[in-house]
Amino acid sequence: MLWRRGDADGTRSSFCGWDLACYEQAFPCPQSFVFGASYANLPGERICSGFVHSFARKEATMIKRWSVMIGVALVVVLLLLAFGRDSSAFTGNQANTVQVIESDFSITSSQTSFEPGMTYHFVIVNDSADPHEFMIGPKTPDDMPMDQMHKMMLAMVDNIAPYQSAMLDVTFPMTMATPAHGMGDGMGSNGMSHLEFSCHLPGHYEAGMMLPIKVSAG
Repeated sequence: MLWRRGDADGTRSSFCGWDLACYEQAFPCPQSFVFGASYANLPGERICSGFVHSFARKEATMIKRWSVMIGVALVVVLLLLAFGRDSSAFTGNQANTVQVIESDFSITSSQTSFEPGMTYHFVIVNDSADPHEFMIGPKTPDDMPMDQMHKMMLAMVDNIAPYQSAMLDVTFPMTMATPAHGMGDGMGSNGMSHLEFSCHLPGHYEAGMMLPIKVSAG
């Protein structure tokens, strides 16, 4: 409630608002004032300035608190709007996340078909008591030296410790893509065919640690 200034003739004229000096002038205290008392029959329905002073301070404190709360709420809204603008990119990255599990002795993946030019975020988990490696590249001859094999790979993680994980961002080039709709001989423009995920630690590939994948342009 906003108290009005009391005029001498007992009428009400203007609002004091939050001006404490206005209240002190409009509602002076009698000499016998006991703090907190009020006088209902004084001209202009005056009340003791001490009471008004306390009342106005409480109201001003409440306004400050509400102002702070509104300010905080606006900041939260702005942050949510900013997050909403960035969330599309975040969601896109999440949509391109590929989960790969390596175990003894197999490879499973949440996705085996890929598009050239798109970046994929691989999360590779070694779910076994043995170390493994992770390679993305063409199928290679069994007798190819390891250093030469590594040079042919698009991407690789050399060693993933037991029950540990690794992450890898990979963009498949257009040269690895086969013709759309599975037509053609399954060979990319660079001559690479039979792409796969694999682990070539001694004996692992032979035991079954490979998974064919496909990169298609449509």
